[in-house]
Amino acid sequence: MSTRFHLIDTDEQAYAAGVVFRAGGTVPFAAPPAYELSDAEVALDCLWGRSSVQRVRDQLLSASSPDAALDRLEATLEQVWREKAAHPAVQYALRTFRADPAVARVREVTGAIALSPKRFIERFKADVGVTPKRYCRLLRFQRVVSHAHQSAPTDWAGLALDCGYFDQAHLIHEFREFSGLTPTAYEAHRTTFQNHVTFLQSPQG
Repeated sequence: MSTRFHLIDTDEQAYAAGVVFRAGGTVPFAAPPAYELSDAEVALDCLWGRSSVQRVRDQLLSASSPDAALDRLEATLEQVWREKAAHPAVQYALRTFRADPAVARVREVTGAIALSPKRFIERFKADVGVTPKRYCRLLRFQRVVSHAHQSAPTDWAGLALDCGYFDQAHLIHEFREFSGLTPTAYEAHRTTFQNHVTFLQSPQG
């Protein structure tokens, strides 16, 4: 689970391949609890072993096309997959939170599951990587990004209220924390992918 922005220097990379997991989706593929991997750059060989990762890397580099590389990556995930899933209470919470990110509240699920609030938060962090409260904040932020990506110019004040923020200042604060940008900067630099923006570095920079 990533709660902060990342910069990709395209001068340093010719190709990039990756996998984006849904919340709780790393449980079958990585033994450590998700909070140990959240917002962390962990070498893949620490999870799957150096020899396995080197073999996959060689296969990806020798792939004849991007589709072939992705097929190889998918096959690797199938090989390391374990028959294990997020706790049922966590799965229920994720469905509940996603149903309406604008009003998602932890107390709405703790009364419907067989776990104490403290135990639920511990289990949620282990399976998802962040606390339920922070996850709900991320959902709300992503809802804003999704709406902003589809409309221009964006009525930020109205969008803030529609998505459950106190006011526009509250939205701007959250936007900066999670993306490193102001809402208007996102609008100016957005791309066809809603979670990606483009910056061109000045030769003098």
